[in-house]
Amino acid sequence: MELLTAQPDLDGIFAACDLSATGALQALAHAGRRVPDDVAVVGFDGSVLATCANPPLTSVSQPVEDMTEYAVRQLLDRQVGDQWHEVFPVTLSVRASTAA
Repeated sequence: MELLTAQPDLDGIFAACDLSATGALQALAHAGRRVPDDVAVVGFDGSVLATCANPPLTSVSQPVEDMTEYAVRQLLDRQVGDQWHEVFPVTLSVRASTAA
């Protein structure tokens, strides 16, 4: 609500997780703002919560199981060093919380 007061022309929110995004949906509804007509909302997790939200959330998801498996294999094989990193693809599931 503070963000909406401070930025009344806000037209998009990218939340750190789907749970926070659903909280944003509630705050926007309370403020009389329409999603996605007035404000687009995107979450991050790709959780079941995203599909159950009203409206359903557009959400970014990561292959957490693949990331975990890869990291454990690297650790067991002693392949992890100070500069080690790996990039995994993300998936964007576009739903009704963003304009088409």
